[in-house]
Amino acid sequence: MSVPYGLMGLQVGVGNAAVVQMLRQAGQADSAGGGGRKHVYLHTSDSDTASFDTEAGPLFSAAAGHLEAEGLDVFSGGYTSPVGNRTADNDIVIWHASQVDLAVRKAMAQVEPNLVYYPEPSTFVKVPDDYDELEPGITFGSGAEEGQHLVDSLYRNRYEDVKGGFDPRFAISTDMSRIGQNFGGHPTGAAVTDDTIQRLFALAQTHARPQEWTKRVERAYGIAGAAVSGVLKDLVFAGLTMANLSQLPVPLGMGPIGSQAISRAAKRAPLKGVVDPGAIETAKAGWDVLVRALVAAIHALQARNNG
Repeated sequence: MSVPYGLMGLQVGVGNAAVVQMLRQAGQADSAGGGGRKHVYLHTSDSDTASFDTEAGPLFSAAAGHLEAEGLDVFSGGYTSPVGNRTADNDIVIWHASQVDLAVRKAMAQVEPNLVYYPEPSTFVKVPDDYDELEPGITFGSGAEEGQHLVDSLYRNRYEDVKGGFDPRFAISTDMSRIGQNFGGHPTGAAVTDDTIQRLFALAQTHARPQEWTKRVERAYGIAGAAVSGVLKDLVFAGLTMANLSQLPVPLGMGPIGSQAISRAAKRAPLKGVVDPGAIETAKAGWDVLVRALVAAIHALQARNNG
């Protein structure tokens, strides 16, 4: 069942008991017939959604099998630009910025699912088998970052271990004008510069922004010292310039990029003996996917100029 998150109020799913019961009965019938649908999920959405078609297929049918197979409590594929808004001068950098963001979110979630922000335009939350709605206390909270409030309250109020997942193959298409406000275009023929790279980090809520990435790593791993988080941030984001990225071979090798340098840094102060190993693994994953996503964006923009 998909529900506009702005209409849900503070208690998510209240008043939907009859619908949940109906869906559960339908799922039981489906399961008995070999369809394998055992659980009911609530899905949040908003009016900016342009299409529920995803790389994996139509969102709800594609996600149904994935949710069941993985046993997920909370899941999202994020969002990206509509198919018709990815190549024009005013759209192309926003499109590539969304791909960089999704790549970083996927890498972070593979290390620790609770690292990522589960966005309001498309997130699934499982209704427990013995409930007709989500547990009391699971809310969007009040104010900004409703998706974070939702997931935090899920972890507080669900008594079993919470399993999360993020997979960009299930990204919906949405109106990107709000999160890409004042983004600027990229005319065909324009040079790809360091300013272009910086704009690939500029979408609202993007996990490719150094400040957002650092905030989420600090929060997930309990890092309080600015010196520690600053070193981690620099390990991932320093040196991402045209001069450096343009020297890399294409296609890039299969091995993790920068992993050895980060491992060496983890053995020195201020990281040695202080940082959760998960933070080091998150840094390794972040550096690898950032380089790959940025090189892909740069070459696509340059190929557009040459085409």
